[in-house]
Amino acid sequence: MQFTEKMFTFNQEECLDENTSLVLAVGVFDGVHCGHRKIIETAGKMADKNGSKVCAVTFSPHPRSLFGESPELLADEEVRRRLLLDAGADFVGTINFDREVAELPPEEFLLRLINDGRFQLSGICVGEHWHFGSKGRGGCGLIEKFSGEYGFSFSSVPELEDGQDVISSSLIRSLIKEGNLERAAKLLGRNAFLYGKIVHGFGVAGKELSAPTANLSVEYGVVPPDGVYAARVHLDGKMHSAAVNIGVAPTYGVGTRRVEIHLLDWNGVLYDRILALELVKFIRKEQKFTDPVELKAQIFKDIAVIKDALKETR
Repeated sequence: MQFTEKMFTFNQEECLDENTSLVLAVGVFDGVHCGHRKIIETAGKMADKNGSKVCAVTFSPHPRSLFGESPELLADEEVRRRLLLDAGADFVGTINFDREVAELPPEEFLLRLINDGRFQLSGICVGEHWHFGSKGRGGCGLIEKFSGEYGFSFSSVPELEDGQDVISSSLIRSLIKEGNLERAAKLLGRNAFLYGKIVHGFGVAGKELSAPTANLSVEYGVVPPDGVYAARVHLDGKMHSAAVNIGVAPTYGVGTRRVEIHLLDWNGVLYDRILALELVKFIRKEQKFTDPVELKAQIFKDIAVIKDALKETR
């Protein structure tokens, strides 16, 4: 039996045919942290045994958002796709997670994967505590049962731990909010990022401070505590060194929290551009200065420290 309405879309469906053998690594994979990459790695080992390819199957939107929880995503769908491919997946499939999918009995959810018709299912790999189907009633026991009945391999991957903590997207979000970028980066396997569009600001930094800034309207990523950060801007396939201030600009009494980026090695117009901001290192807390002259002097001190910090983390 094949389902006419496919449950997920592929990023490279034109490269598939009904003889393509796939191991499906299934999960939300927000941020593609070290635990997620372990699942992709395990799926790769399963695929190597029988000449299959690996397809990471993720969800959009985040399943929790359907129930009013809407976590701050660590990466958008396109970045997540790229990270999954970098982690070893050959394909990425995205399930459009709506009410219909959420209410599927777990048995039907699995049958839709098994009987998709666009490929041959070789195996399924998930985290050992992953649940699916209506009210989360499906788990590894059901997948293992179906693997015997329908002739595909199955592997569940134990959760990775860092010290006494299980590595999870929720933990990483908390660490970033607390300002613990170093540990968050360790669990992610990369630095934390903010993603968004450059919007107009108040226009004072360039005129009075000789340090023009671009204001980032954050669409994805978790914003860390107020302060000055060493960072890198990823734009048009290139990286640029940057000084970043997160906060309310107390010297000017702005009051509105902003993410301000000062590029150290690039001049140009950034308005309305989409970019990724890599948060490398916390430098100091945001503070109020007596006047713009004092602030300007501190900015140049910060830039010197930031340049050294970025050299150390290449």
